[in-house]
Amino acid sequence: MSKFTKVIMPLIEKNLKLDDFSDESGFIDVYTEDPDRPGNYRSIYFVVNDDVRNALSIDRARRFIKSPNLKGVFTKRCNNVPYMVYEFNMTPSTYKMKEGVISPTLEERTQILQFWGLTSDIGRLLLSNSTLSVETDYAMPLADEAPFFLESLI
Repeated sequence: MSKFTKVIMPLIEKNLKLDDFSDESGFIDVYTEDPDRPGNYRSIYFVVNDDVRNALSIDRARRFIKSPNLKGVFTKRCNNVPYMVYEFNMTPSTYKMKEGVISPTLEERTQILQFWGLTSDIGRLLLSNSTLSVETDYAMPLADEAPFFLESLI
């Protein structure tokens, strides 16, 4: 997971838990672009493995569905694996960060540190630097074409 993601996800979704980023909950990654849906520049995509069904994934789904920043949920199949994609709206302050220069306010910095902790890698970076320069373009893999998916079923 990128530094950019670690900074903006606690700012976008207030009901996140550290378990939401675990392999046990089916977490894959967070992306800033979906090549299958070009033009959604103010969205961020939280991607999980749709085959994982356990208490962690059910709890996450229940919390995310109630989020005011949730734009939509859809399933995407890549390499014949189903993924659940939660599309979140980026707030104006997080959208500014998408330019690659992150300079969080004191309130935002506190929120990020409370989520990740002072000893995390992003926590140490935020404590030692007032501004971070990060890469922000993370495109999701392309979805399988329908014929490929249908051929694998036969």
